[in-house]
Amino acid sequence: MTDSLDKINFILTLEENALDSLTHAVEHLLENTRDTDLKYAVLHIFHAVELFLKARLSKASPELIYEKKKVEIDGFTVKFRDLQSRLSDIGIILSEQDKSDLKFLQKVRNSIEHYQFSGNYEEIENYVGRAMRFLKIFLYKELGIDLQNELSESTYQALLDAFGSYAERMSKQNISLHPKDYGVEHDLLFCEKCNETSVVFPDPTSTDGTIHCFRCEVQYSVAFCLMCTQPILSLIEPGEGTNQKFEFSDDDGGFCSDCLEYIAERD
Repeated sequence: MTDSLDKINFILTLEENALDSLTHAVEHLLENTRDTDLKYAVLHIFHAVELFLKARLSKASPELIYEKKKVEIDGFTVKFRDLQSRLSDIGIILSEQDKSDLKFLQKVRNSIEHYQFSGNYEEIENYVGRAMRFLKIFLYKELGIDLQNELSESTYQALLDAFGSYAERMSKQNISLHPKDYGVEHDLLFCEKCNETSVVFPDPTSTDGTIHCFRCEVQYSVAFCLMCTQPILSLIEPGEGTNQKFEFSDDDGGFCSDCLEYIAERD
């Protein structure tokens, strides 16, 4: 590395660096011709996850990614174990499933860095799939990143395939990734993004009052009709975060479309 800023000819943002690691992880997973390919798939995936978490901290304030909470050239950055608490400090509350996923990802990464490494393709594919479960929602929700738009078609499809295989294996073990099996009564609502009835209310994976589509992963804030009390959804656009307040338009006045139609006919 050069010690002169004048000689720097490229800069990768945290997000770009993370996306590059994600791409390399998939390359190693698909290659799988050497024993080290699966090892590097895990290491690159974890690196991507860690950088994306730091990117969300940096979005709030650049110094938060540093251990001493002040920008220092060549300063130590915050350790992975402290990322969740710092995210919580800026209002990013991870679900219990997210926390479980991150703990698992770290445990496997540590086993590679500090111990003898052994594994098989299915186990590593599970690892990649579980990481994808976390990243797809977190990135869209907190950084406004849609992986489908940022990665090549083949890379994105490989990640979806890994998640699909992971979900299928969990299902065979009676571990569901679908809301119907979370033990919470819920309704399925229409998603305006993918045109499917796949938005779950209440959302058993949410800790901040938002709900999301289990098909395309977009987030919604929720309010309730003043007449019939049915939930009314407002799409949270990428990058807005989940702390936006639901605001009724002047036209609806706090009523759902069915009740507005009823009121119009009555009057």
